[in-house]
Order: sequence, then structure tokens, then C-alpha cells
Amino acid sequence: MATITLKYNPRSKFAIALINLIKASPDKVEIINSPYDKKYVSEVTAMDKTHFKSVKREDLWK
Repeated sequence: MATITLKYNPRSKFAIALINLIKASPDKVEIINSPYDKKYVSEVTAMDKTHFKSVKREDLWK
């Protein structure tokens, strides 16, 4: 199974039609709406395993 990530304007008629076409596909399709960046999620899950992460003060609000 492959993963496809789409970034689209939710007000776009074309994007809505494309999403509906994918949902109507006879193939197994799983749509995940995540507001989080994959890199951020992987860092958080890695911190959960180690229970500690050092962050520089300058990078705190980036």
C-alpha cells in the first residue's frame, strides 16, 4: 500500500471533486485529516520513548 499526501484549498471545487472521487473508489481508501506535521509527530513520539528532549531557547518558538 502506498501513501499519498495532498495539500489543497478546501474551498476549491476541483479539490472537493477529487476527494469525493477518491472516497467513491472501490479500492480500500483511508483518509486521515491531521493538522500536525509528520516531522513534529515523529519528534513527539520519539520524546515519549525517551521522556526527555533538550530544546535551545532560541528554537523554542519556531
